[in-house]
Amino acid sequence: MRRSRIALALILLVLVLLQLYVNNRFSLMTLAVGIFLPALSVLLCVLMHRRVSAELTAPVELERGSGGDQPVILRFRNRSWISAADVSVEVSMTNVLTGTSLTQNIHRTVSGRSVRLVGIAVDQVELGEIDIAVSQLKVSDLFRLVSFPVGPALKDSFVVVPPVFPTNVVALEARETSGDSEKYSENEPGRDVSELYDLRDYAPGDEVRAIHWKQSAKLDRLVVREFGKPLNYSAVLLVELAGDKSDALEACAGYAVNLSRGLLEAGILHTLAWYDKRTDQYCSCNLTTFDELEQATLQLLSSAPHQHPDSALLRFLESDAADPETVLIYITPTVESPALPQAAVAMPTRILWVGGDPASAGDAEDLPLEMLPETLDQVQTLDLTL
Repeated sequence: MRRSRIALALILLVLVLLQLYVNNRFSLMTLAVGIFLPALSVLLCVLMHRRVSAELTAPVELERGSGGDQPVILRFRNRSWISAADVSVEVSMTNVLTGTSLTQNIHRTVSGRSVRLVGIAVDQVELGEIDIAVSQLKVSDLFRLVSFPVGPALKDSFVVVPPVFPTNVVALEARETSGDSEKYSENEPGRDVSELYDLRDYAPGDEVRAIHWKQSAKLDRLVVREFGKPLNYSAVLLVELAGDKSDALEACAGYAVNLSRGLLEAGILHTLAWYDKRTDQYCSCNLTTFDELEQATLQLLSSAPHQHPDSALLRFLESDAADPETVLIYITPTVESPALPQAAVAMPTRILWVGGDPASAGDAEDLPLEMLPETLDQVQTLDLTL
C-alpha cells in the first residue's frame, strides 16, 4: 500500500509539473483525472467496506491427498451495490500432530450484491488436526491507497485422516476368557453362564445343567441354553508420537490407523494407545467396531507430539496392561528407549520402526524389529504377522 501511495504521489507530481510547463487544456484534464479517479476510488471504498464480510466452512474430516476438490471454502459476501475492488485475507493452517504451519494470502474482487466463493488449497496438508485461522480481512480501494479492516478473525478446524491402503494381517484369534467381558462372540458359543448366546433343541451328550426347563415345558420338548463366549483384547497397538520430524509423525499415525483397521477386518479385538502431550494423558481405546475406530482415529490425529523417545511405552508399562498372552505392536520413529527390552520380556512384542536406519539400531537389533518407510506415499500394502 505504501508503494501505491508513493507511485500515485510521483504520478501527480509529474502531472503538476506537466501542467506548469505545458499549461494547456490536455495537461489540465490529465491532472484533473489523476486527482479525481483516486479520490473517487477512496470514497467508494469508504462507503462500501462496512457491507463486506467473510465466512469460513470446513469439513469435519478430510482424507489426505484429496484436497484437490478444495472442500475448505472461504465465502466473501458484498451486500453493497458498489464492487469491492480488493478483498484480502491471510489464511494460516497449523497442524497439531506434526507442528507444521502453512500461510497463504488471498486477494479477490467481489462484485456488488454478490457472493464470491474461494477454495483454500489443502492438498499438501499433512495428517492431523488442522487449526485454520483467517485474519487480516481488509477491503482496499482500486488503487490500494487505503484499506479498512472488516469483521473479526475466523477460526475453524478439521482432521486430515490417512488414506486407506490394503493391510494383510495373519491373524491371532481372539481368545476366550473367563468371567465378564465387554465383548462376546457373535458367531460361537462359549462357557460364560452369565451371557446367553442361543437356545437350541437338546442333543445326546448335552449337559443336563444346560437344559432350559421353563422353555422346555412351554415347547413340550427339551431345549438347552448355549452360553456366551467372552473375548479378550488380544493385541495392543501402541503408537509413539515422538520427535519433531513431520513425515515420521504422520507415518506413525497413518500406519496405526490402517493396521487397526486390518486387525478389525481379521476379527482381532485390540487396544489402540498413545500419549498425548497436549493433554498430558495416556490415551487407550478398546476397539471392537469400525465406528469405535473412527472415533479413536479423530482423537489420535488431534494429539500433540512429545520430545521423549518413549513416553507412551513407559506409561503403558506403568499401567500394568502388559499381559504375556497379549501381543504388543509398537509403532515408533525411534528405538532409543531403554524400556524396549523390558516390554519384550513382559509380553510378545513387535517393533515397527518408522524411518529408522538399521545401522543405528544398537541394542534394539536383537529385538523383533521391522522397518517401515518414513512417508506414507512409499507404501502400497502393509503386512503384519502375529
